[in-house]
Amino acid sequence: MRKIHSATLVFTLSVISAAAFADKNLTVEILVGQSAQDYSSDWEHYRDDFAVHRGDDDSSSNATSFGLRFGYQFNPNFAIEFSHMDYGDDAASNNLGLKAILPVNDKLSLNTRLGISSWHVGGDRARFGNNNADGRDPYLSFGAEYALRENIFIGLEYTLVDMSWDSETMNEFTYLDNGDSSRSVYHADNEVQVENISMSVGFRF
Repeated sequence: MRKIHSATLVFTLSVISAAAFADKNLTVEILVGQSAQDYSSDWEHYRDDFAVHRGDDDSSSNATSFGLRFGYQFNPNFAIEFSHMDYGDDAASNNLGLKAILPVNDKLSLNTRLGISSWHVGGDRARFGNNNADGRDPYLSFGAEYALRENIFIGLEYTLVDMSWDSETMNEFTYLDNGDSSRSVYHADNEVQVENISMSVGFRF
């Protein structure tokens, strides 16, 4: 029975793969672009549960971005995609989402992408706590594609993703004169907003 199930699974996957390749529904894209990263942080310093200081920090940077994306277009208007994006300046993400396609003519189409970004940021960003952070947030993208040939296309797109995380450090110390202890806590709400404009070259299989 297990052999029958295994054979059936292999046959089904083979049929799906063959159909996908025959219809040129599989896509691979290489992306190169420019990212703008805006960092902001609202922080508070507490001593023994009382707020002592509050403040905010912000900075911005630009970097060259690179990406690799795989897709499967299961009908003329929708595709599912997985991509890896390196936004530069120690920010990167793995993205899984849905692509909606609006054909304009036989060669030109408009698209919107929406999905979940599993991101990582590093470097000297957070004022307090660990500067390396990981998380998941939605991403949104708008773009256009133009078919050069049946199996080659180029694209232009704008992508927005907000990477948000909390960081905190705590220090405890004891006064030498009376032996009383005190606790100092630094807490920050951090965000990196990434806006990326990229061009792509894609291939259909």
